Amino acid sequence: MGAARHLVLLIPDAARWAEWSRRFSPLVGVVAEDALAMEVSGLTHLSGGEEGFLDQVRQGFARAGQDVPALLGGAWPALLALLRGGWRDRVLSPAEQAHAWPTLHPRTLPLPKRDIVTLHRAGLRRLQDIRDQHRAVVTYRMRDGLLKILDQVAGEAPAPIAPVREPPIQSVTEDYTAPLITRPALDMALERLLTRLCAHLHEAGLGARRMALAGWRMDGSWQEVTAGSGLASCQAEKWAMLFREPLGKLRPELGFERFALSTDHVDPLRASQPGLDASTPPEVLGRLLDRLAQRVELWRLQPLPSYWPERSTQRLDAHAQVAPEWITPVPRPVRLLRRPKVLHATATPAGAPLRLELEGRTHQVLHAWGPERLEPEWWRNARARSRDYYAVQLADGPRWWVCRTGKPDDPDPRWYLHGLMG
Repeated sequence: MGAARHLVLLIPDAARWAEWSRRFSPLVGVVAEDALAMEVSGLTHLSGGEEGFLDQVRQGFARAGQDVPALLGGAWPALLALLRGGWRDRVLSPAEQAHAWPTLHPRTLPLPKRDIVTLHRAGLRRLQDIRDQHRAVVTYRMRDGLLKILDQVAGEAPAPIAPVREPPIQSVTEDYTAPLITRPALDMALERLLTRLCAHLHEAGLGARRMALAGWRMDGSWQEVTAGSGLASCQAEKWAMLFREPLGKLRPELGFERFALSTDHVDPLRASQPGLDASTPPEVLGRLLDRLAQRVELWRLQPLPSYWPERSTQRLDAHAQVAPEWITPVPRPVRLLRRPKVLHATATPAGAPLRLELEGRTHQVLHAWGPERLEPEWWRNARARSRDYYAVQLADGPRWWVCRTGKPDDPDPRWYLHGLMG
C-alpha cells in the first residue's frame, strides 16, 4: 500500500475536471467536492521524474486558467489532509510524509464539525495526539470511523480511488509543443500512435476490438472519438481505415496539445472466426463487415432449440460464431414479422388457403405448399393451439408465409401473415 504514488490537487468543482485530468494519468478519481486524486506510479519517469511531472500537471492546469495547489507523495488521504493544512506544490518522500501528517489539526480530515469540537475539547489538537490514545478509547468516544480515516492517512489501510473511468488495457500518448490543427497533422499523429499501440498489442498476443482517441486542446477542453472492429486486430493499417471517418469529427479550434490512444476491449489473436464460406479468409470477411458496420447495423441469426418460429432464433454480433445447422431443414421466410398480421382467409375443405384478405385488400392464391404443422410447446403454454404453416404464391407476385391456428375442423380458425418468403 505504501509503495503506490499519488498526486492530489485542490480545484473547485472537481467532478467537472476529472475527465480532463485523464490526460495526466489513466486512473483519476474525485475524492472530495474540491479535490482530485490520481495514481502516478510508473508515469513520472516520462516527465523527467516526479518534480517534472508535478510541474507538468500544474502548467497544464495553468494554461486552462486554473491555479491548483498540488502534492505528490504516497497515501492520497495524507496528501489531501496536508493540502488542507496549507502544504502545496511539493514532492514528498515517504519519510517526509510520515513526519508531516501527524502535526496536522483534526479539521484537515473529512470529519463532521461536532467531532472536531469533541476532539478539541478533549485536548486532541494534532493527529499524533489522537494516534497516541488507546484505540478502544477513541472508538468509545468517536466510534471507529475516525480510526479508519487515520489508518488510511498513515497508509496502513487501503484507500481505493473510484476512477471516473476504468483504466484502459493498453494506451499510448503524445505531447506536442506546436499544437496540431490541420487534418494531415492529425493523420500523422494517429499513424504514430497506432504504430506504437499495435506493436504493444502484437507483443502481448492481443488484438483490439475497440479503440478510443482522446485529444486535449489548448483552450483546456478535450474531445474523444472511437472506432470498433468486429474481429480483434492489431493491424495499424486496418485501424487507420476505421478511424478515417471518426477523425473528421474532431474540431481542433486552437489546436491539440496532447493525444492519447487507448483500448479497453481486447481478444487473444489466436481466436479466429469462420468466413461466409470455406474459401473466404477470416481477415477479409472481418474487414468487409467492419466497413459495412460504419454505415448500417449488422447482425446474424443464432438458431435456438425451439420449433416455435418467434423463439427459434436470436440476434448475435455479425462476427459471432453460430451453430452450423438449423433445427429444421424446412425453408423459412427471409423476413419474420415481429408482430404477425391478421388475415381473413377462404380455404379449401382440406384447409389450404384460396384467397387471403389483408387490410381490406383481397389476394388470390395461385399455389400453396404445406401444411407444416407445429405443435405448441406445452411446457411454456399448455393452452396454446397448434399451427399449420403454408408458403403461398399470390397472383400479384408476393410469396407469403401464413399460418392457421387450430386444426382445419376447429370452429374458429384464425389466419396470420407471419413472414415474407424470398
